[in-house]
Amino acid sequence: MLLLLFNFNSSYSQVDLDSIKIKPINKVYSISDTISLSLYNKSSEKIYMLISLEKKRGREWKLYLSDIFQKDSIFMVKNILYLNSLEKRNEYWKIKNNMYHKKNKNLYRFLFHIGTSPDRLSLVRYSTVFYVGNAPKREL
Repeated sequence: MLLLLFNFNSSYSQVDLDSIKIKPINKVYSISDTISLSLYNKSSEKIYMLISLEKKRGREWKLYLSDIFQKDSIFMVKNILYLNSLEKRNEYWKIKNNMYHKKNKNLYRFLFHIGTSPDRLSLVRYSTVFYVGNAPKREL
């Protein structure tokens, strides 16, 4: 399992969630689409952010994949995920150089754990839910 970890600079001991802004993502993605996240920390506080991609299975959300990125106080993470292909209703996601495969169209969301140290990621936020659109039909 890979983790997304964001490290911000500061000397305070508590995280001010109102100072952290997460821009929304699209609701539908197709082949060759990328998911880019914009995360802004307007405080000078040192915080850590673990970001995971979750997939809905029935009534529960299950961890699907995640990765590590380190940036400064105000940053934008581009091309965090890439939908590599969609064949016979199977999704193939690519993050960095690793390929992940899951069957069927499902709902996804990002899970953000935020805290003042990697051991104290107590605050939680979720992104908007998104899904993969229908793949174009292939001719035989």
